[in-house]
Amino acid sequence: MDAKAAIKAAEEYRNNGQSDQAARILLRAIQANPTQGVLYSLLAYDLDILGKREESLQYAQKAVKLSPTVAQFHNNLACSYMSLKRFAEAEPVARECLRLDPRFFDGFLALAGSLEGQGKMAEAVDVGRQAIASNPYRMEGYGAMGQAYRAYGAIEDALEVFRDGIKKAKPDLKLAMAYVFTLNMSDRVDEREIQEATKFHSQLVEQIAQWRNSNFPHDRSPDRRLKIGYVSPDFRIHSVASFIEPILLHRDREAVHVTLYYRHVFVDSMTHHLRKLADDFKHIFPMTLDKQYDLVRQDNIDILVDLSGLTEGNSMELFARKPAPIEVTMIGYCNSTGLQAIDYRVVDERTDPPGSEPNSTESLARLPGSFLVYQVQKDAPPVGPLPFERNGFFTFGSFNQVAKLTPATVHQWSRVLLAVPNSKIILKSYGLDVQAAQDRLIQLFAENGVESDRLDLRNARDTIAEHLGTYNEVDVALDSFPYHGTTTTCEALSMGVPVVTHYGQVHRSRVGLSLVTSIGHPEWASDSFEGMVEIVQGLVRDPVRLAQIRARLREELMTSRLCDGPAHCRELESFYRQAWQKWCREAPPVLG
Repeated sequence: MDAKAAIKAAEEYRNNGQSDQAARILLRAIQANPTQGVLYSLLAYDLDILGKREESLQYAQKAVKLSPTVAQFHNNLACSYMSLKRFAEAEPVARECLRLDPRFFDGFLALAGSLEGQGKMAEAVDVGRQAIASNPYRMEGYGAMGQAYRAYGAIEDALEVFRDGIKKAKPDLKLAMAYVFTLNMSDRVDEREIQEATKFHSQLVEQIAQWRNSNFPHDRSPDRRLKIGYVSPDFRIHSVASFIEPILLHRDREAVHVTLYYRHVFVDSMTHHLRKLADDFKHIFPMTLDKQYDLVRQDNIDILVDLSGLTEGNSMELFARKPAPIEVTMIGYCNSTGLQAIDYRVVDERTDPPGSEPNSTESLARLPGSFLVYQVQKDAPPVGPLPFERNGFFTFGSFNQVAKLTPATVHQWSRVLLAVPNSKIILKSYGLDVQAAQDRLIQLFAENGVESDRLDLRNARDTIAEHLGTYNEVDVALDSFPYHGTTTTCEALSMGVPVVTHYGQVHRSRVGLSLVTSIGHPEWASDSFEGMVEIVQGLVRDPVRLAQIRARLREELMTSRLCDGPAHCRELESFYRQAWQKWCREAPPVLG
């Protein structure tokens, strides 16, 4: 088999989302051309897409062995190591790539990624800076540097890098998205800056999408069975799965037909589970945008639902093309997408009270109960006794990601700690094994009068059961601000731990209010720092009562509106039906 012809054919299959076929062709080509390193390197890429990462590594290693002076192959090998989270082994390979070609831009990115994976954040930031110096017009350098800052919680430093990249680099969707997403975490930005950045991002999305025909030949019967499509990169072991699973499980199968469009390389046990719950499942990674658009059109989807918003791996370009008559966004993101093509955003009256409309380009679909529904983890460990009973002091906790631990958050948590003598706080997040992240938090707490011996900083690298089990060390959980927890709050409640939240004016800082109200405990939410401290003092003032709350909280959660899958599905599908009937009344006639 001719190597060039095989490479071209494999590329066509890959673009159609058929990396399995691409891999078969490349394997045949290798048999005929066993010394062509490029074939091994491309095969490694396709195997990685297929989730066969150990095999991918073997072929990437073979490519380097056959062609040891090709920088690209070293870069690909470094990426294979990183796919396996073998960051320490990736680092020297990435360094060799740059030794072979000091101007090989992707080598900087691989090296920065390998350093970040090892927690060498200062070095990762420096390599990102080198990438920018190498080519200030490519956004990836700013992305690498800003991501390294964000990974240990230096949000304002990350934002400065992203702002610089927006000004200097070629307009790029990933950088624009990273900028918007990070803005949501800051306690210093004005809401107008988020809206302006969101608008800039949406303009880039629409330029890439190149608007397609939005005239739909669908059967406009208002009461027929609807075809719903859910699009996400998170149909795997991911927090989104806890919120989409009950929607699939409890849906009215006679009223809605559900297709999952999965946009991620990895397939795991949760992927297989969700696939069984749906009527249809389409793996759209790494299909081209054209192929994705054509697929949704061919499936005659009536309502296409985005579960990502402006988060990693989203499908905003697909939604901008409007492949379905009605488009909705929900669950995955805390703000408006900014896309004119998306018609509705699912919220409730607590997350987005009347008057919130100017913050959203989408119409706000306020569900009567809650904007989401939660599925308690099946392997959650038993709720343990109140930790105070064995410790003799109160332990607070938050397992929100380190990027949410803003100065405002630390300030209000410090006030809680100072108001409860001898108390301590457990903070657990990916990235808290990094010295820079620990130093930042220790300094912030010290500035607020809290000594480091009251802090228990832990990394989050453990199983789900172990992660949940850590809540058996926490008496009361504290929410972050302005970006509230969602999954973390639900998990704490499921482990019997009350969550105290301070809420603000916009969706991202009102999620906690919605969650605790949905389970019947609105008294755990306050609109002020002072009120939050008072709530905590009220809870710890009576340890016997707090232990009683702990003992019954999981049951309260599971029987509450927040975990009522059938009720949520009725409300969600009622909204779908109303939106569909409105479209049927108002849609223009089908063009001939």
